[in-house]
Amino acid sequence: MSTMARIGMLIVLLFIAVGCSKDDSEDGFYNGSATALKNGEAWKAKAFFGESTDNPGKFLLTIDVHNNQGFWRESLGIQKINNVFVAQQVGHYLADSSFEGALVSYSTFIDDGDVLGDFYELDTIAADNHFQLTRYNSSKGEIEGVFNISYVLTRDDGEGEVPPARLEFKEGKFFAKAKRSWFE
Repeated sequence: MSTMARIGMLIVLLFIAVGCSKDDSEDGFYNGSATALKNGEAWKAKAFFGESTDNPGKFLLTIDVHNNQGFWRESLGIQKINNVFVAQQVGHYLADSSFEGALVSYSTFIDDGDVLGDFYELDTIAADNHFQLTRYNSSKGEIEGVFNISYVLTRDDGEGEVPPARLEFKEGKFFAKAKRSWFE
């Protein structure tokens, strides 16, 4: 086989390998996990904790659920997290920029995970909405935290079963890898 043929075959194999790789649902994106009681039922998900590019000095937590085929199904987002170990107020994700607490959102996804399904917004009447970083374990390089967040349905995608009008995430806990420089 000629050198050009080998190079051509190598390029084809490279395209196949890249084309067959998973998308963002791949475990490599996530650096932790989360659990909660979602409307009273045990719920678990993969989590990503990192620096916010939109809000310097703040952090974000993305908590996602994928189905058995790896398609994205749920996303609970907490943005603009302050680097403090006390309970933080949570606000609507479109809150005024002067709001000092964390911003939250929740949505579902349909088809192969690239179509927005139902959308929920913060239930601003719920009295126990909060988010808190509880501990940084420097020996493991992990951040831990808790949350209670209630949402109300604002968009039903019209697909499948009728979604609940309210979602309550109670006794939420998460842990994720975090850089030491962020917390020391």
